[in-house]
Amino acid sequence: MKKIFFVLKILILLFLTLFFITGLSLTFSPEIENKGVSIFMLVVNGALIIGLSRIWFFNKKNTTIKTNISTENTNSHNKEIKTLHDANFVIRTKESIELPKIAGSIHTEDKTRTVIADDVKTFVMKNGKSLLWQGITNQASFRIRDKTDKIYGIFTRLYIYDDGEFYLELTDPSTGEATYIPEKEITTVITIGSSRYDFKDLCKKKFKLDLHELFEYAKDIRYKAKEIKVIAEFPPIQTTFTYLSNSGKIRRTVDINQYKKNSYGDEYVAGYCHVRNEHRTFAVRRIQTMMASEGHKKYYFHDWLKNVVGINNDGNK
Repeated sequence: MKKIFFVLKILILLFLTLFFITGLSLTFSPEIENKGVSIFMLVVNGALIIGLSRIWFFNKKNTTIKTNISTENTNSHNKEIKTLHDANFVIRTKESIELPKIAGSIHTEDKTRTVIADDVKTFVMKNGKSLLWQGITNQASFRIRDKTDKIYGIFTRLYIYDDGEFYLELTDPSTGEATYIPEKEITTVITIGSSRYDFKDLCKKKFKLDLHELFEYAKDIRYKAKEIKVIAEFPPIQTTFTYLSNSGKIRRTVDINQYKKNSYGDEYVAGYCHVRNEHRTFAVRRIQTMMASEGHKKYYFHDWLKNVVGINNDGNK
């Protein structure tokens, strides 16, 4: 079928060419009276020959050339991107989750890629932090507390730590180095492209997180973070100190036998209180004086913990 169409095209062009040659000879013949009409017909005929020739025989070649050039450029661009990823864009993080590769257009297109990992789906707390979101945003800029210059980078992960605080992983696309930014340290709106976000908008509109689910999870973590846990137990050590309670400063004598902490890092001691005649827990931050224990000299709390109890603030000897 293609051959038949090709032959028809050739015949049409030959006919038009013969018509053009005949008209050309008649135009310059001294016998013809109305040369204006003849010249107009020649122009129309010539335009048809040129136009049909370009459409039927030359346009496909140009299209093929453009397609080849476009393919070569695309392949070349992909090679450059691959080289960039292989050589430079290695995210320096201890996480076992591998980040997707970052495309070269990340700074111009307003797109955010999200990677759904099992930890993200279920909000699993591992090694003191839980992965909430993982992906790639466009370049972001914002300011943090005590810094005058703006910070730039792309967001690659969002965590919540076991103290209930959110941390944003900000990656430098040119080096692959990751920095962890506490959400509460961000003092301005976050600019991504032409859009501006506060933290909630960032989670909802860019990270596509369910805010109710997210903040209920955070609320649960913060509740657990307040829970006081026993770090170390030891034989009772009778100790006297001044304690600031709701009723004022009171001198206490306590047989201390426990050292406690919560996930916020708040410290406590517990033991039998000779004033109340019951086992009580005391916040270290409310102890107003040095601690005096029998058989030992007076120490401030952390020195007391080290020299009298014989442990550090992690509970280790």
